[in-house]
Amino acid sequence: MIRSVSLRPATRQDIDRLYQWRNDPEIYRWFRNQDEELDWHDHVKWFQNRPEKQEELIIEYMGEPVGVVSLATDGDVGIYLGEKRLWGKGIASEALGKAIEDKKEELSAEIHVDNTGSQQLFERHGFERTGQEGKWIQYRKPRSR
Repeated sequence: MIRSVSLRPATRQDIDRLYQWRNDPEIYRWFRNQDEELDWHDHVKWFQNRPEKQEELIIEYMGEPVGVVSLATDGDVGIYLGEKRLWGKGIASEALGKAIEDKKEELSAEIHVDNTGSQQLFERHGFERTGQEGKWIQYRKPRSR
């Protein structure tokens, strides 16, 4: 367990950092709904118009923002580390575990077929592969009792 990983809600102060991360081609190549750099105004509009109950959680490692866990109102989960120097160190696994540990509802994720690291990450946290649509594998984590 990495004790220096914590989660907090994204705030307006994170908007520049999120924009930088979301515009990195090595990161957005794994996003289902983004295949090019974002326009700043579109990014701000996205941030301001997120559903009220959607959670955009900033992953902090040793007190520094390093990534995001997103929990949509329909139970869809997404995660990325924006600080690539920290990839492969277990931070995403710790963050995902913390983000979903108290969730009782069914959760889902869609992961690109080439993103084996994310596939393994979600499978370690109880997500099961349920299908595939083109290059996207569907995962479900059954409702907790």
